[in-house]
Amino acid sequence: MRQTILSIILFLCGINVAWSQSVSADSVRIERNGKYLSVDMTLSLSGLAVESNRAVLLTPRLSNGMDSIDLPSVGVYGRERYIHYKRKNGKNMLGGSDWMSYKARKAPDLIAYHTIVTYQDWMDGAALILHKEDYGCCNTVLAEQYRLIEKYEAIKPQREYAEYASKLSERETRTIRGSATVTFPVNETTICPEYLDNQKELARICATIDSIRNDTTVVIVSVWLKGYASPEGKYEHNRELAIGRTEALRNYLRQLYDFEDGVISIDYEPENWEGVRRYVESSDLEHRKEILEIIDDCSIDLDTNEMRIRKAYHKEYKRMIDDCYPRLRRTVYVVELRVKNEE
Repeated sequence: MRQTILSIILFLCGINVAWSQSVSADSVRIERNGKYLSVDMTLSLSGLAVESNRAVLLTPRLSNGMDSIDLPSVGVYGRERYIHYKRKNGKNMLGGSDWMSYKARKAPDLIAYHTIVTYQDWMDGAALILHKEDYGCCNTVLAEQYRLIEKYEAIKPQREYAEYASKLSERETRTIRGSATVTFPVNETTICPEYLDNQKELARICATIDSIRNDTTVVIVSVWLKGYASPEGKYEHNRELAIGRTEALRNYLRQLYDFEDGVISIDYEPENWEGVRRYVESSDLEHRKEILEIIDDCSIDLDTNEMRIRKAYHKEYKRMIDDCYPRLRRTVYVVELRVKNEE
């Protein structure tokens, strides 16, 4: 009883007990993406020692009050235990035959853990806990321990929504301008949640929409999206990219929300030169002044201006490609809402 109480105290205080030297979780990300919640982390097993007839099961768990859900487990098996399970075609693997199972001697030091679950309201504020179980023969649990890894806090809607909500009168219309941006790899029009900060940015858009949909006093009138492409390449090609990227986000939102036809409208800007200029003006590029003069030269078409910078200032252009251009391939949004009629 004393040992149990001590373990609970250690857990609640956030202290890593002895097994923290053998298992750890780093680079933890818990992010909502529409109606799903993704959990990503790197599990380090470098110090984990498993005896031949033993097995260790690591199970991440989301928990909030009386609600909890176990995420897919990682099983590490000693030599004899691994052979025993394999002889039964993996049917009795502790973590399930379709999930991560390793023979102790061949287990990697680092495991890139990733899973997606359907989002539920109770997950806002949930704790991510790593449950470690040590097994002996006959699947007997010899010991179990818990470690608090992270706490998930949902991204809240932007501050201006709360301000608008308190000021809206019947039939009044207001807009929420989102600062979130969805970025795209070069020449791509497919949304990649793992690219740069896309998971967080997509979650921000959804959090804004969700906050309005859950407010019974207002209704969404329209969602306006504007897509941008970066200047490298031909203008016409960039125009196609800007349109395609905006349509990709519109389709993404249509899959998550049952908007009526015409609610989501799109716009585009083939080349985000305004963003390029802001970057160059605030940078320490060696030929910053000369590059700004080229950008501001309206007597020459945009394709020629881009080529002039690329040829004359190759070093600076390479830095612009790496540091600036990925952030220019983006989509911004505006949500318009109106108070519902009480009649």
